[in-house]
Amino acid sequence: IANGGKLVKPYLIASPDEVIETQPRVISPKTASQLTAMLVSSVENGYAKRAKIPGYYIAGKTGTSQIPFSNLGINKSGYSDKTWQSFIGFAPAFDPEFLILVKLDNPKAQVAGVSTTLVAHDLIKYIIDYYQIPPDYESD
Repeated sequence: IANGGKLVKPYLIASPDEVIETQPRVISPKTASQLTAMLVSSVENGYAKRAKIPGYYIAGKTGTSQIPFSNLGINKSGYSDKTWQSFIGFAPAFDPEFLILVKLDNPKAQVAGVSTTLVAHDLIKYIIDYYQIPPDYESD
């Protein structure tokens, strides 16, 4: 989504001189743009609003899922009351410089909109400040 719909194989960059190959497109630029706007809305007005950084459009999505008993070593079908919680996002939303993923195993908070977004907020703010990424708009 963040790169306009191109498929990217994850890798670590060993040096800044490394050649980056063009990847095939998996969704159209229009679809990627529409999804980006939805993800921005999630941070601006939705469950991910605690990740908001004044002056920046952040695209992000929270997720909360119950942990299966099998993942806890319990020989039983179904799901426990414990949760995995996540936030994935990229910024600046309309000209991305970075992507983050925050995943917490069974935090005290009931939903990711409370737990992971606070971590994401601090991480995004740190990255923006560290790399001196200019704001998207003037904040109050």
